[in-house]
Amino acid sequence: MRITLPFTATNPCQVEVGGNVPVAIFYGRSEERARNIDQTGTPLVYGGRQLGNSALLRAAAPRFERTPSWIALYVDVAAAEIGTQRDPGLIWNLLHTQLRSRDIVRPSPAGGAS
Repeated sequence: MRITLPFTATNPCQVEVGGNVPVAIFYGRSEERARNIDQTGTPLVYGGRQLGNSALLRAAAPRFERTPSWIALYVDVAAAEIGTQRDPGLIWNLLHTQLRSRDIVRPSPAGGAS
């Protein structure tokens, strides 16, 4: 073990899935998070890759859901390969499935989106 130690490394800030940053590591951007949660605030988060957009949304979700009957839903379109490997129109099926999983919408009529 002592021989291999100089050739090992760990980075607690590196995340395998975008935005899954531990609470202890996510800090700052409290104003952006507050505006994202506020109903009169900024409902859109955009920016370049690896700038913390997903982390901001995921950090805002639990705070948003503290209000009774408010539900935060994070849908990773990139992970579903919609718009890259799959038809962009499939976004509606993905959204319907996610909304159903949270009991936000009813099941679609026979033959519709699942």
